[in-house]
This record gives sequence, C-alpha cells and structure tokens, in this order.
Amino acid sequence: MTIDELFPGIYMEDKEVEFKGILSKGKDDKGNSLEMDWLKTIAAFANGEGGRLFIGVENKSHKIVALDANEADRQVLLLHQEIRNRFDPVIYPEVKKHMMPWKGHNILLEVVVSHSPLLPVFVSDRGAHFTFVRRFGETNVASSEEIRQLVMSSEDVSFDQIPTSVEFREEDFVDMEKLYFENRGEKLSLNTLLLKGFVDGKGFLRRGALLFRDDTKSDLTSISIVKYPGFDKGSDSLVFVKRMKGPIHRMILDAKECVMGLSPSGLQKTNDGEKILYSYPERSVLEAIANAFAHRNYWMDGTQIQVSLFPDRLEVTSPGSLPGIASLDKDKEISQIKPRHRNKIIADILMVLGLVQGLGTGFGKIADDYAAQDEDHKPFIDSDANSFTITLPNLLHKEGVLDKGDIVPKVRTDKRLLDENEQRILGYCFYNRHSIKEIADYLGVSVSTYLSKRILSPLVSEGLLIETSSRPKTFMSDRTNVKVF
Repeated sequence: MTIDELFPGIYMEDKEVEFKGILSKGKDDKGNSLEMDWLKTIAAFANGEGGRLFIGVENKSHKIVALDANEADRQVLLLHQEIRNRFDPVIYPEVKKHMMPWKGHNILLEVVVSHSPLLPVFVSDRGAHFTFVRRFGETNVASSEEIRQLVMSSEDVSFDQIPTSVEFREEDFVDMEKLYFENRGEKLSLNTLLLKGFVDGKGFLRRGALLFRDDTKSDLTSISIVKYPGFDKGSDSLVFVKRMKGPIHRMILDAKECVMGLSPSGLQKTNDGEKILYSYPERSVLEAIANAFAHRNYWMDGTQIQVSLFPDRLEVTSPGSLPGIASLDKDKEISQIKPRHRNKIIADILMVLGLVQGLGTGFGKIADDYAAQDEDHKPFIDSDANSFTITLPNLLHKEGVLDKGDIVPKVRTDKRLLDENEQRILGYCFYNRHSIKEIADYLGVSVSTYLSKRILSPLVSEGLLIETSSRPKTFMSDRTNVKVF
C-alpha cells in the first residue's frame, strides 16, 4: 500500500508534506546530528504555513512500511524530547496514529505541525541556532531576508496576552477583589484591569486572566508541595504531600502558608524575653513561589510548579527556563539576575494584588532577607532549558545547604526497571550535570561509541536523561516532569 491509497491526493513530498521511514537519532561518521534530518523539516513547517510529516513511509517509493507499537511509542518520545530540548520557541505538534489493516508493523504516524505565531522558530545544533524554511519539497536554511520576513510576521504574543471570547464578570473574581481590598483598602476598578491588559477594550478576558477566576481548576495553576525526610528525593516514604490547583493568587498564598506550617521554628532568648526563629523568611517564601508563577512557561503542558522541603533547604521549581537567561548553576548573586517577564499580565496583576514587591525586584528581596547569613546559607538559582529552581537554605540547619555534588542517590523510574549502569548514571546526574567523560570516569569505563549510543542515547530518547546543548555536551536526569525519583 502506498500513501496516496490511504490519503488521496498525497502522492509526493511538497511544501507541506514530508515522508520518513523512521526518525533517525545519534551521530553520523562525521559527528553530525542525525536528528537534524527531520527536526529541520518540522521547524520549517512551523516557520511556514504548517505541514505534515508521515513516519512509516519510504521516501522514494512512498510505500507504507509502518511501525510496530513499541517502535511507534519510541518515535513519539524521541520526537517530543528533541523538540522540547532543541526548539526555541518550543512548538507542540499533534501526533496521530493510523492503524493499518495488517498485523505486526501496523502503525503509521502523522505529525501535524501548525504555523507558529512566534517567529522565527530556531533549532539548536552543536551550540548554534538555525532557522529553516520550506521551498517546494525541500528544507533549506533561511536566508537573511527570509529571517527578517519571519521576524516581521511574528505575532510575538505571550501566553497570557492571547485574547479569549470570555467576557469579564465581576462575580467571577470575588476572591481576587477581596485580596485587593485587604491589601489596598479600596475596590479594584475595571480601569486598573484594563490598564494592565487583564481585560481588553471590548470587555473580554485575556488568557492569563482566566487563571485568576474563582472557579479555575486549570492544570496550568497546579502546584505540588512535598516534604522529604532525607536530603534528596530518593526515599520511598514522604513526610507530607499536597497537590493543589485553583486561582493563581490563592495558590501562592496557600502554598506559602503550607510551607511555613511545615517548617520547624525555634526560640532564642533575648534581653527582652524570647524571639521566634523561623526556618525561612516568610517574605522570601512568598517571593519564591510568586516568581515561579510569574515566570513559568505556560506553554509546557503536563508540568507543574514543585515545592520541595528538605531538612537543609526549600526548593521551588518552575517549568521552563528563566526568561532571558541561558543557564545558571547555583548562582548566588541572585540580586543581579534580571529576567525578562515571560507573562507580563500575570506579573502585573500579582504586583497589583501585593503578592510581589515590584517588577524585577523579587530576587533582590530574597537576597536582602539572607544578607546577614554566611556563604553556606545564601540562596541560589539554577536554570536550564527545562526549568528553573530557587533554593532557600534552612536558617535553622547549622551546616547550611548540603553539598549535593558528592551525593549519588539511588533512583528509580515508574516507566520501567533500570539496570545497574542506568541506575548509576541517572543517580550520578540527578543533582548535577555531567559530561560523557565524567560519566565514563564514574562508571570506570572508557569514553566510547557503545557508551554514547547504547547506554546514554536510549535514556535520552526515553526522556529520562536530558542532553544539554552546551559545549561540552552534558547530561542531567529529568526531575522536571518527575520522571526520575
């Protein structure tokens, strides 16, 4: 059976159609990425009018060869993993599975790519970023003129600014208006909401405004709070687990109260009596959680903000990199970090409600709260392509934050059992990024093609190990989506 028998009218590759027998991965003899062979086509579709990539169709004969169920699942995982790690901005193609009327290899995958509103879409490869366009039935690197045209046609609309057809009704925001009155002593006016872009000129809500409604139960506002008995997430027993979703402002306040309630406190005798000591400054906890909501990437489905309490620290992790920051590794100069606002409407409303002190000052407030502490009790920020984490040291833990560089926890995954080498690698890369040479040294083996292609590549394809685009290339276990425990 050929592709045109299943899809009449599709009989050749053109500007909006491409065929692949299978999505390749790894490196060729010259060290070039095989993934780029198909990633560039997907990017070109997103930069153009969209398109469809069929996986399981021979390129020359157009014969449907299809895939078995296991291979089809691996192909889908590889597709989403590579797009998430190498596209900027990230796009979210739809994957359709077509069942063929025969046994065994009977699944044809159709990847439907829509035109991206944010242009151009770049693909990273070996530390560089490339833009591709579709010309006739071929994919080519975009010329400087084509890149300029893409930039000019970009809608450049953030998630929270997207218009909706939902009308503003005051009765849908009772809790938000109550909080405003408590902090400001006056009624929240419609004019204020108009000025902040919360409501447009016709009275319709922006997409970000929907996340403040009293009745919202969107997964985009989900937050998970977990208290661990030990210094890492390797324990099967948890002291406390709570998952919530609701209006953003309510999630911030409830999460802050929960953290403060779970954190130990103490008493210090003074000349005037006693002084209560807290594990974490309340303002810093509020700022850390509020910043996680203000800066999170709301385009990343299936993710949530994670608050993790350990004996020595509090970690607040938000999906998506810190906007405007390529990467950070335990950066303690947090007052100098000035991220761009990914969600200006959400950030502005949080400021109006008094949940953040001011745009761009949140990290500075946290630094001020810890200014008198020693180096072991300084807060720090980590950021990569998948998430950013604010770490607040426990002020009642005398040793400060335990150096996790020497810790190799025992890990597991809900997807499948791990063999000994896989478990050691994922444990070794759980807290810190490591290069392939460091991994090889840790395992006591030499750097080899076998280590790269037979051990590391499958872990990356399954989404258990994240491969960074830094030079040298490094790896880290995927804790963002709670795939590795």
